[in-house]
Amino acid sequence: YASKKVDISIGADGGRETTASDRMLKFVDSYIRIPASRTETLNKDLRTTAILRYQPHTRLELGTFVSYQTQRPSTTIDNMLSFDTYEIHSRTTQRHNGNYSMSLTAYSDWKMDDKGKQLSLTYNYYNKVDDYISKLSGESKDLSIGKSFQEIESMLSESSLKYKIHSLKLDLSLPFKPVQVDAGVGYTMIDNESSDMLQITDIMCEYTPDGMIFEDGGFLPTSDHDKPRKGSNLHKERTTSAYLSAMKQWEGFTAKAGLRYEHTKFDREDGSFDILAEYLPELRVFELGVPFQQDDGLHQSTDRLLPSVSLNYQTTMGHQWGIQWGMSIQHPNFYDLNR
Repeated sequence: YASKKVDISIGADGGRETTASDRMLKFVDSYIRIPASRTETLNKDLRTTAILRYQPHTRLELGTFVSYQTQRPSTTIDNMLSFDTYEIHSRTTQRHNGNYSMSLTAYSDWKMDDKGKQLSLTYNYYNKVDDYISKLSGESKDLSIGKSFQEIESMLSESSLKYKIHSLKLDLSLPFKPVQVDAGVGYTMIDNESSDMLQITDIMCEYTPDGMIFEDGGFLPTSDHDKPRKGSNLHKERTTSAYLSAMKQWEGFTAKAGLRYEHTKFDREDGSFDILAEYLPELRVFELGVPFQQDDGLHQSTDRLLPSVSLNYQTTMGHQWGIQWGMSIQHPNFYDLNR
């Protein structure tokens, strides 16, 4: 929809994709081995966008852009191997329970006069969440004895990521006759929180006509690594910035000089957990205890002055020549924040 004062655009799209594949082999040597596997994948995604622009006055424009995207991929792999009197079955499942991202931009542009002076206010928001679960379980049986012996092993891995950004910027453009002057201030908040958990379990049991009997009434840890372990880290970053630049044009030349100031505060905390499980045979449940270990983390701040200069020349034939020098800060990416 479009009019003199309002423009609106809304869109949505999504999809569902499934695949399945089967594979079976047969090996004949001293005895017959038959491995078989089946892989199933499913991915559902949805994307929506909305754009709104409103101009209540010829010198004032307000607008916003919103985008939302979600994906839910999952994979299941079933494997079977039979040889002699043994059977081994395993299943691997991987899925994202919550995998979505949302971004929002809102702005306000005010033309102060007819000569090009403009004041702009911009807000940006970004939020990403990804919860991932991977589980591997396996069973082995001996069919040659009356009371078949069975061993069940499983490995569970969970991870969670939450990444959030807020930023606010105020920019001023002043096209004076000698030089074009631009200035502005900004503030950015970054919060990154991630966690992971790993649990390995070994269950041993016998089949009877009345059902399964667990040795010693429950789980038998094979080693200390069977205890569930969990780790987490929290990264916070706060940046305050200000800049000032001047640009002048004459006879095909364009010269620009700028200075940017950044004050950034970093806070990082890392913690680890050992989830201890004590089996209670009379209740057939586990009692959990969680001793917590945390390091001193990282707490520091930086102050930086970042100058920049450039000179460009454009010939009458349209060729461009330029030279520039500047300093900048390389911020950590997603991979660095979640190592």
